[in-house]
Amino acid sequence: MNTKTSKKQKSLSRPDAYREFVVWMASSYHTREPKTQGKLAKLIGVSPDTLSNYKKRGDFWVAVDQKKLENMKTISIQKEALEAHTAYINSQ
Repeated sequence: MNTKTSKKQKSLSRPDAYREFVVWMASSYHTREPKTQGKLAKLIGVSPDTLSNYKKRGDFWVAVDQKKLENMKTISIQKEALEAHTAYINSQ
């Protein structure tokens, strides 16, 4: 039995910082603000090591992928709305 995978996941002391980091990691590198993980850590009031530890959690990358999917769905909806609006304007 692998003890590393059988350990219960430690609860988060700063779930708000975890969520912020997930959102930040799910955003495009070119649009991220701040640009570095260290600056983000300072901004949200945790150490850079905390963010590094978050990336080692089993659920972290799943959460990032889910957020990316949400972002893509939002962009798709916005694109469809813009296309519908453009078609309406062009039909006038």
